[in-house]
Order: sequence, then structure tokens, then C-alpha cells
Amino acid sequence: MERTDLPPAGSTDSEFDRTFKPQGAIAFFILLVILGAIIWYSIYSLMLQRA
Repeated sequence: MERTDLPPAGSTDSEFDRTFKPQGAIAFFILLVILGAIIWYSIYSLMLQRA
């Protein structure tokens, strides 16, 4: 089975640098922001209930 995450055989490093998108890092950052929002809103909701 051929790997699809590698650049084409004739491409250069500069082309790879131009087309590379760190999808895993972007997804991790988005999930981290969502998790932070969930934690913040849960604490905020808890504080509103106690008021």
C-alpha cells in the first residue's frame, strides 16, 4: 500500500514547506480551546447556581 502523506517523488523541500499544513497540531489546539471553554463554562455555571 502506498503512503499518501509523503510529498510526490519529484517535489523539493521548498515545495513541501510551502504546502505543509500541521493538521494534527491544529486539531490539538482546537480541541484544547474547546476543552478550556467547557471547563470555564462549567465553573461559571456552578458559581451562578450558588449565587
